[in-house]
Formats: sequence, structure tokens, C-alpha cells
Amino acid sequence: MKKLKKLLAMVLTVALIAGIGIAEVWAADYRVSFSNSEISITSPSANQVQCNGVVSIRGTSKLSTVYFAVRGPNQELAGYQAEVVNGAFALDINLRYGKGTYTIWAGSHPQKFDGSIRFLVENIEKQDNRNTAPSYYVDSDNPVIQEFAKTLAPSGLSDMEKLRNIHKWVTTNIKYDCRYHESGRENLEKASYILKKGDGVCSHYAILTAALCRAAGLPARIINGPASPSDSTPPVNHAWNEVLINGQWVPVDTCWDAGYTKDNAFVPAQSTRFLAPSKAVFAKTHTASVVTLH
Repeated sequence: MKKLKKLLAMVLTVALIAGIGIAEVWAADYRVSFSNSEISITSPSANQVQCNGVVSIRGTSKLSTVYFAVRGPNQELAGYQAEVVNGAFALDINLRYGKGTYTIWAGSHPQKFDGSIRFLVENIEKQDNRNTAPSYYVDSDNPVIQEFAKTLAPSGLSDMEKLRNIHKWVTTNIKYDCRYHESGRENLEKASYILKKGDGVCSHYAILTAALCRAAGLPARIINGPASPSDSTPPVNHAWNEVLINGQWVPVDTCWDAGYTKDNAFVPAQSTRFLAPSKAVFAKTHTASVVTLH
């Protein structure tokens, strides 16, 4: 029994798989605590506080950044982080997976949590908002994203018209970053940063597209899986979107519709080949492995 308890107190590790943020929990400490030597959570100050869709976390820290892992009522896992300013931090987390108990860990590393800070919150909001509410990277509540979405997809347009406008802008204005791809890095970025930066790789296209869609009132999610544009090209791990239009999830790949690479350089070639084709047509080039939790 002592060995079992010791095993259960091992490090909680959140592993980002394929750069898309799929999280795996290897082990977890089951005690409740709001502070360690580096971080102190001041709000919430009690375990299992009731929340209506959002938990507001406040605290102090000696670190420059505090990282969080959030587990939903059905084992959903997502990562967040808060910048520390003058020794204090603040973070509002949308409890996107509906009603139930959420476990929250805090620590000094984005992928490893030792369980020294762990507490529960109870979400009383019944609605599952995983495809409509903002996440850390799909920051559709960012003011810049919000205003830009209003410009691209004003009220009065149909959902499909909104999607076409968003797709056209992203595929015309976001450039594929060949150097980033060749570096082998798989860092995720916030949609607001990608919009400002103006370039990225497939996961960045998918994050920005999802954020603009959600800000425009279109439920959107990010898909990960192997994809190949032709039979002669071996599949690669890829990211794209599905957007809910008239009750149906339609596939969208803004990365591949932006252009192609040749001699390690991006060649702009905007198209609509991967804008809401039939599922049968899309399945010839894309195989969905994971619906991510961004």
C-alpha cells in the first residue's frame, strides 16, 4: 500500500503530442494544496468552489510564468499559462467541457506538474462549449481577434459566407513559414500572435482559423492526423479545421489552400480546394486521428 501511495504521488506529466496539445496524464498526486515554495494561489481559496462556466485564478509567484493543467469531467486535458507581473498573476479559464468536476494543477513547467498545487472546482454550467469558447491558444476573446472577425464576418451574412470570408483572408494573408518548419520546432502560438506575425505552420493556420470562426459565432475545432496532397507524396502529420455549418461539420484546410512550398520557399497560390469539400473528397487527402481540445 505504501508503494502504491508513493506511485500515485509521482510527477504529473502533460505531454504535447504532435504539437497539437493532446495531453496524457501519467500519474497524479491526489492531495489538495494551493501553494508551494514558488507559487501561491489566493483565489479560489477553497476546494471545490462552484463556478458558472469560468474560474478566475489569482495568485502570487517568484516565477516569471505560472503554468496550469486543467482536467475536465470526462478526462479532457488542456494547458494554460499566466504571466507574472510584479509578483502577481491572474488567469480566467473557461470550463469548456460542461457541467462537472474539474481538476487544476499549477507549476513551473508547461509539461510537468509535481502535484504540489492541485485543487478542484465544480462547474454548474451545463453547456459544453469546447468548440465555441476561447482556449489558451484559440484566444477568440482577444479584442483584436474580436474586432477582426466583425470586419470579416459581419452580422447579416450566412454562416457559409462568414466561413468563406475568413478562409479567403487567412489563405491570402498568412504565409507558410518554411524556416520554422525546417527547424523542427512544434511550438503552439496564440491566434492573436499569429495574426500579428502573419506567418506560421499548419497548426498556426488551424489555430487562427478556429479563433476567427469562434469569434464570428461559428463553432470550430482543430483536427490532427496524417495528410498527403497526392498519391505520390508520403503522408505527414498535419492540422486543419472542422467548422459547424447548418448542423454539419465541414472540413477546412487554410494551410494547404494558402499555397505550396518549392525549394524550401513558400509559393502563394490561394485556392478553395479544401474549403468545405465533401467528406469523401477530403478523406482522399486527410485522415483525422484526433479532435484536439484547443
